[in-house]
Amino acid sequence: MSEYEMDEDAFLSMADGDEYFDYLHEINDELRLLLDVWNKVSESNEFNSYVYIQLTGIIKYIKNRLFPLYLTFFGHDENFVNDLYPEYMDIHLMTLFLLDKLQYQLDEAIIKWDMTEAIVVDELTNLGTINYYINLINVQLTLLHQVFTAKIKLMEGVLSQKQFDLEIDKIHRSLDI
Repeated sequence: MSEYEMDEDAFLSMADGDEYFDYLHEINDELRLLLDVWNKVSESNEFNSYVYIQLTGIIKYIKNRLFPLYLTFFGHDENFVNDLYPEYMDIHLMTLFLLDKLQYQLDEAIIKWDMTEAIVVDELTNLGTINYYINLINVQLTLLHQVFTAKIKLMEGVLSQKQFDLEIDKIHRSLDI
């Protein structure tokens, strides 16, 4: 291999057994942790420079780590197109759109902030658009967690194909609201 060739990362597969499922659960746990932090930010109703940094970090983490991991995982799943493609892509694309919109609004709030003060302080409910995007993104990330959890359960044999289809149908119907 020449020095300019890139080596493709080895992605675990079903053949790796428990190690594969442990890894999938770790990815799912990462999203659960991000949802917990996201909810705490929303519930605290505080906006300051720390919250700005937290949300910006989460946005970058989701866009640059979690979504690529999910896409890699789903890219190796031969049933992805039949099982989840419409639901996942709806969630994925909407979340990316909303994350971009939220980052813009966060940046606008910081730019408008009086630079003579040490920190930005406000309530999220006073920052209507930011609060609105935070709540919409929370719904999308929760749906993503539900989709991925259902897929893992199907692959582990915890859910039958029929139960899985019912779960995905329920998630799909919630997207149409």
